Amino acid sequence: MLEFIQELVIDRKQIFIVTAGNPEQQLNKIKQTEWNGLAQYLTVYFVEELSLTKAEIFQNILNSNNLSPNQALVVGANKFDEQQSKLINLPYIVSLEIYK
Repeated sequence: MLEFIQELVIDRKQIFIVTAGNPEQQLNKIKQTEWNGLAQYLTVYFVEELSLTKAEIFQNILNSNNLSPNQALVVGANKFDEQQSKLINLPYIVSLEIYK
């Protein structure tokens, strides 16, 4: 997964994490991850703090960065993430696909 993120950084792509669950716990998970210097390239959105759906957050990210859905990709781990991305026509892949 880190290789995938490193490639994004090299290509000057932005990386956004949209995470649900207790923000304090989610932030702790993110901080505990070894990012190998890539943490500075991450922007994190906490669903619970924003009181928006993931689809709404995805749309806000697209809007605020002047991106169209075909310029973004959602990497998720469950059907809910997939459904939320499809609501606004964002391409979606399962995170395990990156490891293949």
